[in-house]
Amino acid sequence: MTLTTLLLLPHLWTAPAPWPVFFRHDRDPSAALELGRRFDATVRCGPGDSGTLVAERWVLTAAHVAHGLSPFTPLVTVGGVDYPVVRRVFHPDSVDEEHPARAIDLALLQLGRPVEDLRPAPLYRATDEVGQAVFVVGFGDFGAANGEIRPFDGQRRAVTNRVERIELGHLLIDFDAPGDGATELEGIGAPGDSGGSLYVETEAGPALAGVSFAGLDDPPNGYGGRDLYVRVSSVAKWVDATIAANLEAPLPRPDWIDVSHGFPSDGAGELLSEFFAAVDQGGAQAARFAEQRRSAGARRGAPNAEFVERLTQLRGELGPLRPDLLAPLEGGEYAVRVAAGEEWHAFYFLLSEGPRLEDFDFRPEPTPN
Repeated sequence: MTLTTLLLLPHLWTAPAPWPVFFRHDRDPSAALELGRRFDATVRCGPGDSGTLVAERWVLTAAHVAHGLSPFTPLVTVGGVDYPVVRRVFHPDSVDEEHPARAIDLALLQLGRPVEDLRPAPLYRATDEVGQAVFVVGFGDFGAANGEIRPFDGQRRAVTNRVERIELGHLLIDFDAPGDGATELEGIGAPGDSGGSLYVETEAGPALAGVSFAGLDDPPNGYGGRDLYVRVSSVAKWVDATIAANLEAPLPRPDWIDVSHGFPSDGAGELLSEFFAAVDQGGAQAARFAEQRRSAGARRGAPNAEFVERLTQLRGELGPLRPDLLAPLEGGEYAVRVAAGEEWHAFYFLLSEGPRLEDFDFRPEPTPN
């Protein structure tokens, strides 16, 4: 998950959490798990987000989920099997900085090999979604309405709902209480817009009508909560055209730089090299980096002493770090794949003019083949 992803939708849910489901308080939790087994085309993107297989080599998900996949080892997991992502195609309107809620937060992921023995989900192309009964499907945290939020366990769950209306061009559902128009297994999504599936039942079986976009209320698991979904009927032609246009297109080459023997000598490379030296050596080296290489805004947000302590804790948690690959991203962001003992991590850095360090984060990375 890149750092700027956290800033895309400031008034909506934006935390990089899995896409969970919450369900009626008066229903057995196993019902959502049982219903989820029906929807094999809803797959896991990365460590805990969701998407939908819409062709044998293509997964439709939220744009920010696609942005959040590892730049080094992007994976989609289908039935316990990992498939490498070889191309990401973003909807041309996936970012609207002036009106974030109007963005078409959508992307297609091309897989390195076809998924066999699994029927992709057809797209729902009709525009009569309002009032339709739907299935809400995803991976992640779960729990009953107004109750404890249970942690991600990697299993797919599904609940039911009904499309309430079209809001800002998206499909909106809300979480009705029992006796207030609720469906039999009424449920909703939760914090962490993560590309989950919204299906409409048709004569031919479930068809994909929406892709999880954002939730609008806090707390997220209370009755009355509302979720927005990208309306698939409005983007079906783009999905068709994108898949057709890329069937024979050459695969993009990874934009990686080998830094196992040192970083580039440009400004960003020198700053990143100094960062890892500060983590490794700590003490005066870390203090000097904090004073000279952090932006004024970063120092206002967290004093240098706090930053140095963060580096000290990082070294204590991960041990010696061995940078391996560098991936320049967009908007002043950089990702560095790092070995830490037998484990691997991806570090994400946001740099400003100078360059100066605004912030950094890291997350586990799959072991390279």
